[in-house]
Amino acid sequence: MQTFEVDAVAYWKNAFTALCSRERLTEFIVVDVDYEHIDVNTSSTSKQAARNKFKMVQVEIARVEDFGVNDDTFIVKTHLGELLNYNDHVLGYNLSTINLAELEDLRANDKKVSRNLPDVIIVKKHYPKVRSRRKNRIWKLKQLTKVQQDENNTHKKNNIEAKREIEYETFLNDLDEDPELRHQV
Repeated sequence: MQTFEVDAVAYWKNAFTALCSRERLTEFIVVDVDYEHIDVNTSSTSKQAARNKFKMVQVEIARVEDFGVNDDTFIVKTHLGELLNYNDHVLGYNLSTINLAELEDLRANDKKVSRNLPDVIIVKKHYPKVRSRRKNRIWKLKQLTKVQQDENNTHKKNNIEAKREIEYETFLNDLDEDPELRHQV
């Protein structure tokens, strides 16, 4: 496994668009973790802590909706070997069910890429019990003052505000789950 740091100049010079958004994440449950397939992290990052943060493992996962209903499981490799245990919840993109034009074009143009794409890409560990417990936070996130743009369409304005509130609450939940991220904010 290799990790790389991309500085701001290189990122904006070769900007890319995301294939999937947060709404496409699917919740999975970890059925088995296989630590025998650990890959050495040959990272080119400058920080030693970043090198030790990720560990490649092979996990068997099942969709939470299907768990106990059928025996459909996925065996995938993930970088979250330091965090995952049996019966943990993870969020990932289920590429076998997502219909994306860009992904279909990629599969049609390059057969080698099509064979190397996994069915599921695990993005992060999920803490469903923590979210239900933490309704009253003991900390408050400071915000910069916002400049409102004049919108003529009130229906569109209300939709944008509702979406921003949902995204903000999701961000606060992510801060609740990850103490390392909360420490940096």
